[in-house]
Amino acid sequence: MGKDLVLYGILIGFSTLLIPSAFADVYVHESEYPFSIQHPSEWKVSAEDEWGGVNFDSDDTGRNGMYVILGCSEYRGEDCGIAGADYEELNWLKEDEQVWCNEATLEEDYILCSDLKFLDEYTHQINGYRAFTVVESFEIYQDGSDPIFPAGMGLHEVMGTATYILVGNDIWFIGTGNDVEQFDIETHEKVISTFKINNIYDQDDLFSESESSWIDNLIKAIMSLFNWGSDSNSNTNTVIEQPIEVEYQPEQQYQDPIYIELEFDDFE
Repeated sequence: MGKDLVLYGILIGFSTLLIPSAFADVYVHESEYPFSIQHPSEWKVSAEDEWGGVNFDSDDTGRNGMYVILGCSEYRGEDCGIAGADYEELNWLKEDEQVWCNEATLEEDYILCSDLKFLDEYTHQINGYRAFTVVESFEIYQDGSDPIFPAGMGLHEVMGTATYILVGNDIWFIGTGNDVEQFDIETHEKVISTFKINNIYDQDDLFSESESSWIDNLIKAIMSLFNWGSDSNSNTNTVIEQPIEVEYQPEQQYQDPIYIELEFDDFE
């Protein structure tokens, strides 16, 4: 068996266990206030709610996904205030998140929120506009009464992000969340970065690019283990300084291992 076949045999054995879902769908919201955004393809998109917001969810708990809404607009006759300095906008965002957590009720929101903590905060730009994001954690209690998310039950620790995007004096809001063991900040930040209200049909798939890079890194690491692609007469040993970190996937059904017989003559 040649070296290339050995490599592909190893990759096939690992592929069903390691390769994450990394393809994106582009959602385009054609309305009076249009926008587009990318999201992992397994997220389901709900119809616009009574406030004009849209939910993107990976399950039926209401804890794992994203919510996008035009939070305040002068075009609707609302007074959104005057944009402040960066630190002021971040403080207002945190205050709004604290108010939301304090005032959520089972009767109105189908949740109780507690122990809100802000883990990080930063300013950036999205689609050319000023944006402000906080990374947060909190506890949610659900009693299963939410008609949209019937699987939401019990007390859960959640991590997520809250983002304000300032467009003139209008404020767009993007909230993301996951049960803490599923939270991946890179995915959340990538989703948020694809939000557009200009040229909403012009979206490049960031997720498929990340999958390509992930596979390339895996192949390079495996080749380095076998010292493939290097000069056989070289005295330099290949050292992998940092092992590949593989995202944990709960309740993964493992297939029978693939055994590959290698003969020493193949490497001569």
